[in-house]
Amino acid sequence: MLTLLGEGSFGKVRLVQWKHKGTKHAFALKCLHKGQLVYFKQVDHVINEKRVLDQCCHPFILRLEGVFNAKNQV
Repeated sequence: MLTLLGEGSFGKVRLVQWKHKGTKHAFALKCLHKGQLVYFKQVDHVINEKRVLDQCCHPFILRLEGVFNAKNQV
C-alpha cells in the first residue's frame, strides 16, 4: 500500500502497487466495511456499482480488474 487516496462513509480507497514478474502496476483498491453496508442497506448499491464498472470500457473511466472478499480488515 502506497497512500490513502480517499475516505468515505463505508470505507477507504488506497493506492497500491502490485509487483509481479518484474513489473510494477499501480491500482486503486477500494476497501468497504461490510457490516456498515448491511446496516445502512447499501448492499444493492455496491453490487450495482460493481456491475456497471465491470461493463464500462472507456479511456476516462477506471477499469475494474477484479473483486475479492476477505474476512480480515485491512
